[in-house]
Amino acid sequence: IAGAETGLVLKTGDGTIHRINLSTVNNNISITLYDGSVATGEVLWSFDSGNVDRAVSYDFGELPFTTGLTVVQTGSGTKTTIGYE
Repeated sequence: IAGAETGLVLKTGDGTIHRINLSTVNNNISITLYDGSVATGEVLWSFDSGNVDRAVSYDFGELPFTTGLTVVQTGSGTKTTIGYE
């Protein structure tokens, strides 16, 4: 994902999130992952960059979701890779 996304459905149905890599992080971006097919409902994970200006990675092991996986990303210039199945 590069740049802002207001509600990108990555998967419908159940699955697991394994990892998120932010290869380029700019100040003042936020990312929220939802369990669902819309950008509302149960928040699985959220990130606010604050003053982070370097690449970061988060390992979730096998974070489950049941309804679907939707991402909202605000700001620009950030490249996000989400590993899920």
